[in-house]
Amino acid sequence: MRLVFAVLQCEDAEPLLRDFAEIRVAATQIEGDAAVGAGGLAAIIVGVEDDRVEDVLTLIQARARDRTRQIEPLRPLGERAEFWVPGPSERTAGGASVYVLSVRQFERIGYA
Repeated sequence: MRLVFAVLQCEDAEPLLRDFAEIRVAATQIEGDAAVGAGGLAAIIVGVEDDRVEDVLTLIQARARDRTRQIEPLRPLGERAEFWVPGPSERTAGGASVYVLSVRQFERIGYA
């Protein structure tokens, strides 16, 4: 058994969870605070048999897409700023960080 831990953009999380439900893979989204969630990130955990890991990774790759975002610059606080970009700039976001871990033991206690 494997544990797949994926960190991806919040916009990609719901569609990915629906994809997992369609192939009957149980997944859990962890609600974040400053570590995950504040930057528009979601963490999804999937426990899956070894032979289904590739299916899970394929769905993550299909949903976790790159996107470009407009970032508004912060105005300088003082009179002089040594470096200041006067207009918005583009930044690439998206994709996913995925960890696949071996699971030595799994137990379900109640429904969680």
